[in-house]
Amino acid sequence: MDQRMRHKSLLYHWYQQGALTEEKMPQALAMTKAQPQQWRSFISQLLLGGVVLCLGSALICFIAYNWQHFGRLGKLALLEGIWLLLMVAPLLLQQYSARFAICNIALPWVCLLTAIVTGGVLAYVGQAYQQGADDWQLFAFWSLLALPWLWLGRRDWHWGLLAVLLNLTLSLWFQIHGWPAFQRWFPGEQSTCLLWWQVLLNLALHLTLFRLNRLDIAQWPMAKVTEALCGAALWLLMLVAIANAIFSGYLLFNSGASPTFWSWSQACWWLISAMMLMIYWRAHCLYGLALLMFAQLFYLHMWLLRVLGEYHLESSGYLLMSASAVGLSVTISLWLMKLQRQFGETP
Repeated sequence: MDQRMRHKSLLYHWYQQGALTEEKMPQALAMTKAQPQQWRSFISQLLLGGVVLCLGSALICFIAYNWQHFGRLGKLALLEGIWLLLMVAPLLLQQYSARFAICNIALPWVCLLTAIVTGGVLAYVGQAYQQGADDWQLFAFWSLLALPWLWLGRRDWHWGLLAVLLNLTLSLWFQIHGWPAFQRWFPGEQSTCLLWWQVLLNLALHLTLFRLNRLDIAQWPMAKVTEALCGAALWLLMLVAIANAIFSGYLLFNSGASPTFWSWSQACWWLISAMMLMIYWRAHCLYGLALLMFAQLFYLHMWLLRVLGEYHLESSGYLLMSASAVGLSVTISLWLMKLQRQFGETP
């Protein structure tokens, strides 16, 4: 889909330049294979997804209404029975997917519902039969048990659910165990350490999906949305972490936190930025370059805001900061548009 949209954008660019006439434009658009049938297929899948969500909501309401009438064993049997039916349903849909197209469309949605109900069953078991397990273990086992159904469905939003579960697992684990070595090196920076660990997790997820989406693997589904969301989470978490170092760290080493933590944070920021710049540039990834450049824009203005506050130049400095933000945003946008034409014309 991304390649077809790039071709359409290139055709419209040629049309504006006069290289394509109005008579030849419909034939050129037809060659991109962007047909109205794709929209009908998308609407059909969207409606089917709504049906599955309504079914899941009805199931939750039924369980919640009758929950107090069941004993502990009855509640477990009810949840286990529903879970068993949902585990069998994807296998049946996969078996008959070659005969009936509706089975092939319903399969990913039922797999997603099965993965979600798996977490509900584990949550009830952990609540009703206390075994002394931590919260992070629930999400870790949820991720592990949901993995077969996510792989069976093989859709973009499935990997998004897995990425959310992994981030929650890391966050809950770190709240309990922490990292003693980091606390000895940087006292009082526990929350910042968690942010940097989440940065590394989302960096690994983003690079893994980025690589897999560009390999010619027949069994691997395209996970472009999850890839982009992991990239956006990466830069957002990095901005929050680096903001803590900028606004509470040393400015010319005269106040604030330890210079070691300040230097470590800045080194991580520039190392990851340089690495992602090379990866995005070689892959002609426009959205990645956009995330990178606008993250650098925020980084620059956080430093500018810190300097203005340090030297008490807020009255005149905010106007300068606003003008630079607008000017640099326009410059970055024009540069990205130029790269879009350049990458689109590259064979």
